Amino acid sequence: MAVPAAVEKTSGGSKLGKRPEKPDRSQLDAQINTLREQISKCHDKMGALKTKIDGIKEGRKGQGSATAAPRNKLIELRTELKGLYDEQNGIRTKLKALDAQRDAVRAQQKAIREKCQYVKVEDIDRAIDELENKMSHSSMSLNDEKKLVAQISDLRKSKTLVKELVESSGGAVDPAARETLQAQLKGVSEKIRALKDQEQEQRKIIDAIKAELGETKDEVPDLIKEKSNQWEIVKQCKETIGKLRDDFKKVEDEYWTKERAWRAKQKEERQKKWEASQEERKQRDIERKMRQLDEAGEPFDREVT
Repeated sequence: MAVPAAVEKTSGGSKLGKRPEKPDRSQLDAQINTLREQISKCHDKMGALKTKIDGIKEGRKGQGSATAAPRNKLIELRTELKGLYDEQNGIRTKLKALDAQRDAVRAQQKAIREKCQYVKVEDIDRAIDELENKMSHSSMSLNDEKKLVAQISDLRKSKTLVKELVESSGGAVDPAARETLQAQLKGVSEKIRALKDQEQEQRKIIDAIKAELGETKDEVPDLIKEKSNQWEIVKQCKETIGKLRDDFKKVEDEYWTKERAWRAKQKEERQKKWEASQEERKQRDIERKMRQLDEAGEPFDREVT
């Protein structure tokens, strides 16, 4: 049964307690408006930066035709330089191979010295000729002759060993071959330096053309970075707005939970008060009827009168 409006007010003995206070959105709205203003400023700034970047790129179209000749020359120089760098690296690789071969020969010669008296085949041949000549033109005892024969045999054995060691090391390094490579490397390096000077000269020509057309520095990367920074600010502002709304929603949800509980309790108390008032009214009606009966007297007395 609906509770009459007249029973809405609670008595002094109400147990409802203080009604929950509704969260104030004004502070949230003010914060969001401030952030939206910042977002709007960032969008305006990004628009201005985009216009400036587009203007610079459009201006470069004119520079492209003006700097075409020196740029083409630069491309030719770089292509030639690449070929020279490849040639230079090839010569250096050959020099490294010769040096490695030289080191191997030196190591083998050291090993030969440890095993043989001579380290070169021609030295061994010369020693053998001397001993054979001595045997042919000198008179000696049989014992001395046997010794010479043994020496010659040992020398021939060492000759075989020396040959094997030299062949395994790649043979002796020809000094003339290394000198030739060094001269080639020097010539290539001089060509590279000359081309680098020409390359620098072409760069100066391009810079001069740019300066004449009004461009002294490529601003586009910095402008793009600044535009990106503005976009980051926009993202942060939007994230902050979302967080503020989420936080306020939690406060609102908590308020409505308490408000619904308070209203339910209020409704319960109103119902109780209404039921009590109905009982009081019923009791008063009974008492009123009793008084009326008492005042009216017996029905017989009324007829006599």
